[in-house]
Parts: sequence; structure tokens; C-alpha cells
Amino acid sequence: MDTALTENQLQAPADRLDRLEKRYRRLVVVCFGVLVLILFSLVVTAWWLWHQTKSLRASILDLEFSQAASQYAKSESLASPDVGVIQFLNNGYSIHFDTVRYTQEGLFLSGRIGNPKELTLSTITVNFSVRPYPYSMRSKWEKDKTEFFYPYFGGYEIGSAQTSVSGNLMGGFTLPFSVTIPNVKQTKDPIQIAVAFSGERYNYIDGQW
Repeated sequence: MDTALTENQLQAPADRLDRLEKRYRRLVVVCFGVLVLILFSLVVTAWWLWHQTKSLRASILDLEFSQAASQYAKSESLASPDVGVIQFLNNGYSIHFDTVRYTQEGLFLSGRIGNPKELTLSTITVNFSVRPYPYSMRSKWEKDKTEFFYPYFGGYEIGSAQTSVSGNLMGGFTLPFSVTIPNVKQTKDPIQIAVAFSGERYNYIDGQW
């Protein structure tokens, strides 16, 4: 009897210790699983926030570029080097290219300047500036921009030149011009030509501006 008691007394603590160790192992497994779930949730949340931030930045950049390109188009009189097409400039006058030819000296243009207004222009100097389309310069534009500065697309000029137009450009008539713009070579990228007048004098019926 004493021997049996002694064995039972010795066995009881061992059983309790075994049960405690099993509970402890289960608790460790549960805690580890919870920790893994928390870490996974944090990773997923961090990735979602990063993706949303990246998407938002891309949307803001798209909007900034579109606004800059739109403002540029509104502020400049831009023409494409298409032969036989009458193109109206922002100032209301028109330009028509008869010849567009790439030479060793540059881009040769000839055509006519048109006046649809009821006034006469004289002593006209026409300034030409060849530039790439904004969308083809987007990567460079993004590199050049800062938080407070948006590059002007006119700053990516390829070449420029000016020519004087002889005679008086009366309303409803056209006058010829020709010019060679240096440093312009034919490439696969399309170009735009900014056209601006300078030095012109305006005469309206009997008065003069």
C-alpha cells in the first residue's frame, strides 16, 4: 500500500508537467500562428498603401502633364509640316505649306501666310521654331520638372529661323514666304512648328494701329 501510494504521488507531478508542456506547446503554436497572421496583414496593408500611393502619384503626374501640354498648345500657334493643308494659327491668321523638304542645311519651308481679317499687315517678320510634340518629350519633362517648376515645352526647341514677308498682307489675301530652319533633321519622331509674327504693323480701313 505504501509502495503504491508512493508511486502514485510520484506519477501525479509527472502527469501534470506533461500536460503543462503540451498546453505550453499549443500556446506557442497558437501565438506563432497569430503572429504570422498579424505580419501577413501588415505586409498586405503596406503593399496596398504603396500601390495606392503609386497609383495616386501616377494620376497626379498624368494630370500635371496634361495641364502643361494643354496650356502650351493654347499659348502657342502650332502647325504641322503638312503640304497642301491650310492651318489656322491662334492669332487668327493662316499658314499653308507648299514645300516641306529636309536638306543638308536644315528644314526648308515655303508656302503662304493668309489673312482672313478685315485689316492689312505690313513689315511682317515670321518666326519659325521647330519643336517635338509634348508626348514624345514626356520622359525628359518628368525628369526636368520639380515640385514648383514645370518645364516649358518650347524649351525643347530643335531649331529656329525667321524670314521677312514682302508686301502688304491685306484681308482676304495671302503672301508667299520661304525659310530654311537649321539643325533640323528628318527622324521618326513627328515635329511641330511654332509660328509667330514680329515687327508687323496693322492698318484697319483708314486708320492705323
